[in-house]
Amino acid sequence: MLIIDSHTHLGKSNLSSIDISEADLLGTMNQWDVDTALVIPHAAPDEPFSAHENVRQLVLKHPDKFFGVSAYNPLLLGNDYPGETKKCVEQFGFKGVKFHPLLFTLSPAMPKAQAVFSTAADLGVPVIVHTGTGVPWTLPSLCIPVARKYPDLKIVLAHSGMMVFAEEALIAAQECENIYLDVSWTAGFQIKHFVAELGPERIMFSSDLPDNLGVELTKLNAIGLEQEALEWVLGRTANTLFGLGL
Repeated sequence: MLIIDSHTHLGKSNLSSIDISEADLLGTMNQWDVDTALVIPHAAPDEPFSAHENVRQLVLKHPDKFFGVSAYNPLLLGNDYPGETKKCVEQFGFKGVKFHPLLFTLSPAMPKAQAVFSTAADLGVPVIVHTGTGVPWTLPSLCIPVARKYPDLKIVLAHSGMMVFAEEALIAAQECENIYLDVSWTAGFQIKHFVAELGPERIMFSSDLPDNLGVELTKLNAIGLEQEALEWVLGRTANTLFGLGL
């Protein structure tokens, strides 16, 4: 069965002081038989350009294990945001864009956030949006306006609102067919409800952190999903959505 971690990180976060190494990623992936992972620089790095370069180097070193996702803050880059993000996608082969409302100090609905969504739409790659901790800017429903504005853009609600706002994440996905749910930090009964309401083709596994990988996999294997649904959630959804070709 194909297993894709659709959301993990490399490097140090100045918010949490978490520091994730190549060895951390490979060690847990090998331990839990994860085939590949989408790797994102932390949204609060010491230096964003070197953080993205480190992801690029990781992908070059292990092209069978990793795909990159960019995570530039549009407030910090300003007019350079579209060009730097385009470089990540077109030159480095990154497969998506990350938007972190809490750490970028931006709501998805704010005008200065629109560069993220318009750039991703132009490049034809999905946007992963952090939801959950950091309300009110991280409320899942704030992605509804941008999902409607860019109907061809795929938007992934990372963490599906982190349990507390899981029902709101589900409603956002029901309102907008281009919204998908990443279920890290989400309760098992909520994941089963998501699958029943949306179908497994719009639900995807992620760890967020190497130390959490085994927890998330165990949870998904323990909640009684049918085999085909489990295959979609563990790998086929992310493979299809991000165009990984696996």
